[in-house]
Amino acid sequence: MEGNIPSAEGKEEYRMMVTQIFGSQEDAYEYYNSYASWKGFSVRKDDVKYMGGTNIVVRRRFCCSKEGYRLRKYFETSDQKREPRALTRCGCDAELEIERNANTG
Repeated sequence: MEGNIPSAEGKEEYRMMVTQIFGSQEDAYEYYNSYASWKGFSVRKDDVKYMGGTNIVVRRRFCCSKEGYRLRKYFETSDQKREPRALTRCGCDAELEIERNANTG
């Protein structure tokens, strides 16, 4: 059970990540991508939410490239014409979600 207790270093790292303010979603992506590289994983752009009727991003989610699992239908298909791709998803939960601050833009 002690493995679940965050270290002082882990708490500081969490605080550093949570208090970040980015100028754009591209800045956030670059920051998280370099952080992920340092930690040994890669990042992909995931969910995005736009302000109603515009192309202004309100929320963006970046996640580990191994987040989630392959859909069951790809395992059950018997008449495949090509060799199936290698499994790459393992359910990793690493993610960074950013939101647009209405006060700062």
